[in-house]
Amino acid sequence: MRKFIFFLVNVFALLILFQVDALACRCVVDPDQTLEQRINANLKTAKAVFSGEVVEINTSSFSQDILVKIRIEESWKEILPEEINIVTDSSSCGYRFENGRSYLVFANSSDMYGLSTAKCLPNKELENAAEELKMLGESKKDKLICPTIMLTSRIEGLPKDTWIYSARIKNNDPNLKLTYKWEYQIGDKISEIKSGQHTPEITIEKVNLHCRYHGLG
Repeated sequence: MRKFIFFLVNVFALLILFQVDALACRCVVDPDQTLEQRINANLKTAKAVFSGEVVEINTSSFSQDILVKIRIEESWKEILPEEINIVTDSSSCGYRFENGRSYLVFANSSDMYGLSTAKCLPNKELENAAEELKMLGESKKDKLICPTIMLTSRIEGLPKDTWIYSARIKNNDPNLKLTYKWEYQIGDKISEIKSGQHTPEITIEKVNLHCRYHGLG
């Protein structure tokens, strides 16, 4: 009887080990592929490749999703804002981030969160990623610099019923070319601009004016 019980215990232990092994994440890596080839291949297929510091980690109460907020330091593909959210998950295939640590991150597209990453991508803590950073080379684009837009208007010294609006841009990204698009509305009608469209300054009529600015980039 003891032998039978011992046999059942061993079988049960083997089944548990088999289940754990089956649930473990398996990353398919070409054994003949060098690290540089792997980095270049993932750089080509990734939506974004960047380095940055983890500033916040949030887990979901109804899914395995882990939402990580990262403050961007450098980017090798996409122009990114100062901070981005990226999703991984709590399964064995999710990548483990720690708050306050900096990482080199390879990210793919995510329908819900924009960007996602996983264990099988060549992510690495930044302090241990000197070799990978050397292979990536100089970052092609720095983080996106959000400009400050200042609008001013003047009517003094101008013909009657004329108003001039000016846009001043501060802290803009020097690598981007600014373009201007103005619209203004009188009542329910969007009217034409008298002069200055696609420039930092426009001339409009001021009668019953409600000005609406539609951005630049």
